[in-house]
Amino acid sequence: MHGDLLDPGLPALLGQAGFGYITAHAFLDLVDARRAAQAFLPLLSESGLFFFSLVFDGATIFEPAFDPPLDTLIERAYHQTMDRRVVAGRPSGHSQTGRLLLGLLPEAGGRILQAGSSDWIVFPREGAYLPEEAVLLDHILSTIGRALADHPELDRRDLQRWLDQRRGQLSRAELTYIAHQLDFLGEYVPPG
Repeated sequence: MHGDLLDPGLPALLGQAGFGYITAHAFLDLVDARRAAQAFLPLLSESGLFFFSLVFDGATIFEPAFDPPLDTLIERAYHQTMDRRVVAGRPSGHSQTGRLLLGLLPEAGGRILQAGSSDWIVFPREGAYLPEEAVLLDHILSTIGRALADHPELDRRDLQRWLDQRRGQLSRAELTYIAHQLDFLGEYVPPG
């Protein structure tokens, strides 16, 4: 069996029994969160639990500062690419999905039982990163570079200068990265 997770007909495809638990990890900020909440929550049985983790919520921070106005411009422009992303003609993701879910989940029948920060903080320890951390940081810098390559508010030379500086900090184990994210635990309360 296969289907589109955001298809409103998915509950009928899966049957009416309902699941006791649904999880989405590092996912809801990549899709239309309203549609996802409206599609996922009815898949749960009454009082079925959901756990939505690592939902991005509007902060991408690199330390130490390089060029504060340029750092701010790059963060804002990068977040704009998330806010303007369209897939198959529909909005797909948002840079502040975490805080948006505080309203969207109850709107879709979710009762939030717990919510909290699940920030990523990657920093060198004793002059080195763990191998997977260095790979992650390199991937994030590459993602930002691709996302902003043709951004109208950003000069390519400034972007390249920023990327070169950040990659140099990475190679010298001087770069710290913080991404603000939220986790949500809740239960489904069917309408009516």
